[in-house]
Amino acid sequence: MPKGYTTKQAIENYTLQKIADGFNAQLDAWIESIEKYIEQQTGRIFIAGEEATTRLYDGDGTGGLLVDDFILEDDAEVEIKIDGEAIALEDVYFYPANSEKKNKIVLDGLNFNRGKQNISITALWGYSKEVPADIVLACTILVAGIMAYSDGSKGKVRSESVGRYSVSYATDEGWNDFAKVSGILDSYKKFELNP
Repeated sequence: MPKGYTTKQAIENYTLQKIADGFNAQLDAWIESIEKYIEQQTGRIFIAGEEATTRLYDGDGTGGLLVDDFILEDDAEVEIKIDGEAIALEDVYFYPANSEKKNKIVLDGLNFNRGKQNISITALWGYSKEVPADIVLACTILVAGIMAYSDGSKGKVRSESVGRYSVSYATDEGWNDFAKVSGILDSYKKFELNP
């Protein structure tokens, strides 16, 4: 089941073509595949889960820890444990400070003990509650390209592989849009700073 990086309606609006209801299962499979491709290319999951889950991290002996993207809002549950002991959230700073999306935790006057999988963090994991508009556009463009490749009757300027699929566009404008996708994905690319 697709997460929601694009929709049938968005693809129809982009291609200016109606997609038959009998094609929904195939369309969903393509959307899912492109969502995974986008996540692999960026290192990010763009929709936070609806329930908090726990992830384990290695403590490195410092007061700061880079983690996966998570959402911090007033109603979001966040819990941090070091070696099984809960840390009071008033002793914790979350970064970036001016964004609901966080990916760094800094302890006030404490350190994350060295160890393997000794830091547990419970949070809503993901980049945002809603997919950013340019990621929706990128996913829409890529799925439209898969559809165009599958429909060889429309002609192709050229084709290229994207993940497990090939995309093609019949116009230079389509290829210009495709070229923009790389820039969009690069702008969200997560760089790993922890070894």
